[in-house]
Amino acid sequence: MTPFLHKKAAAASLLLALIFAGTLPALARVFDGGNPTAGVNISNHAEAIYTDETGTSFSTISPTITVTVLAVSTLTVTPDETQASSTVGPNETLTRVFRICNTGNTPDLYTITRAEVNAPSTLGALYFDTDASGTITSSDVALTVNQSLSPRVQAGACINVLAVLQTGDVQPQSNITIHLAARSNVVDAVNGRGEDEGTIINTVGKGARLTSPDNPSLPPTKLVNNNPQATVSPGNPFTYTIAFRNSGDVTARNVLVTDDLPTGIDYVSSSLHLENRSLTDAADSDEGTLTNRRIEVRLSEVAPNQVVHISFQARVSASTPSGVGINNIATVSAQNATAVQSTTATVVIDPFGVVFSGRGGAAAPISAANVSILLDETGSNLLQIPSGSGFEPNKQNTNPYATDAKGHFSFAMLPEQLGSVGAPVRYFMKVTSPGYITRMLELSVHPTGTGFFVMSVRALDGQPIAQPGSFELTNDPIEINDLAAVALNIPMFEQRGLEINKVVDKPRAEIGDTLTYRVEVNNPTAAPILDVIVRDQLPESFHYVEGTGRINTGNALDNVVEPDVSGNLLTFHIGTLQHGATARILYRVRIGASAHEGHQENMAVASGAFASGDRTETQPARASVLVGGGVFSTQQV
Repeated sequence: MTPFLHKKAAAASLLLALIFAGTLPALARVFDGGNPTAGVNISNHAEAIYTDETGTSFSTISPTITVTVLAVSTLTVTPDETQASSTVGPNETLTRVFRICNTGNTPDLYTITRAEVNAPSTLGALYFDTDASGTITSSDVALTVNQSLSPRVQAGACINVLAVLQTGDVQPQSNITIHLAARSNVVDAVNGRGEDEGTIINTVGKGARLTSPDNPSLPPTKLVNNNPQATVSPGNPFTYTIAFRNSGDVTARNVLVTDDLPTGIDYVSSSLHLENRSLTDAADSDEGTLTNRRIEVRLSEVAPNQVVHISFQARVSASTPSGVGINNIATVSAQNATAVQSTTATVVIDPFGVVFSGRGGAAAPISAANVSILLDETGSNLLQIPSGSGFEPNKQNTNPYATDAKGHFSFAMLPEQLGSVGAPVRYFMKVTSPGYITRMLELSVHPTGTGFFVMSVRALDGQPIAQPGSFELTNDPIEINDLAAVALNIPMFEQRGLEINKVVDKPRAEIGDTLTYRVEVNNPTAAPILDVIVRDQLPESFHYVEGTGRINTGNALDNVVEPDVSGNLLTFHIGTLQHGATARILYRVRIGASAHEGHQENMAVASGAFASGDRTETQPARASVLVGGGVFSTQQV
């Protein structure tokens, strides 16, 4: 083989390696298409290694080449929209976010050279978003076009620019286009000062509208226990719900729902919910707060067609009279929507009155009492009230009505039966019950303008009536406000208080005989009678036999009772006699020698006091015995 061919064979087996040495990160960015940092020196050289046919290795190194990276100033401003990205409404104030990114290879500071929007919309203040929150905060820096410099932005980093847009009286279905241009401030860049422009396009809708969730032509709904009206009892919790929909084509911004609780309604602590999510009552990071008696829920945005549900619990104050109605209305507003009031939620507090024993109070209701509303005092002209539209227990709304087992009654009237503020209408209420004195009351009613009415009550029978919402008696007229039904507490008084009866064990007796008297004292009322005493006036020369007095009540065993004796007057102290109870007194009397012959009458009277201070006294109970002279008579002589 010739030397030439030998060298070609050796070349065929040549192994060649190129090794680059220098600034490897910078080289990596070059090879990856990135931007090496300005001012970086990139150095490299090549090495060649080969082996001949004898196995001898040879190497060589090229000269080192050094390259210095110059500053390049480039940036991008985004977004760069060609079609609308959001919908806005007329006369809104919004914040739109542009983003400036440093795509060069050196830190940079930027100047906003142009910011404009098509009329009639205008741009308010511009801010560099230094805290990168996307919203205007106290740390953000207001800027002036062609003057202000941004904070320093490192290569590959970005900064936001916040533009405040005031849409003005812009026409629906048009577009609002915002242009924002930024320029680099690197003076020694090989490509000069870089500049770029971004564009945000907004389409104009008709605006946000806060409506009923089910009907865009109706206001937001306010319900109580899932109904427009509910009957409740004092102290028992019930649930209010507020629901609304954004029926517009623009996002509702900075939405505020407020509910000022009316007098008589108390909020149940920690019961506020938004979309079944519990909210605290404190002013903290969640949407709900309670301040005094105002409930507030704040929402940053409510999108078109989005439905919002809010609920909380409340109680009626214990002092609220029965039959009273309380309305509650919420208000829903937004920065870019007209404030609207919700529908009315009404609670009616125990819409019934109670017929009760005036002396027994709340513990003594009277069942089956006949209650009627009349057009006059004769009792023959009943008021014709709407059938089937009443409250429990008189849902059929019958007139007259017999009270239920708890003494309850109620009547509902038509709006046209309530008169007017300047001309109240007058009715009469008659109440009867066996064993009780008939009641006749005068009712004067007029509407309030809120769906309820005021009722003034005056007794025409000289008997006390009850204070509004209580069983406390008064002799003065009363007035009950905001009634939803004719409901008041009516005291009835028994025809008799204490009852007394007296008998003697034999109709005839002789001087010197002993008689046994039995006195029964009954309390037929519905209340206990206190300090009951029996005064028994004996005939002349009738003498109490000491130690013979006995008393029992009900089925109790006899107890010894000794009267106070003053001449012929015996006074027995019974004490408290419970309602419906009977006390029985037995005692013996000896007929003295000076007793008169013939019919001798014994008379007893019982008296006591009710807890109210009213006193009651019986008519005299009499027992007669025919007295003969016996061995002392002239017949014996």
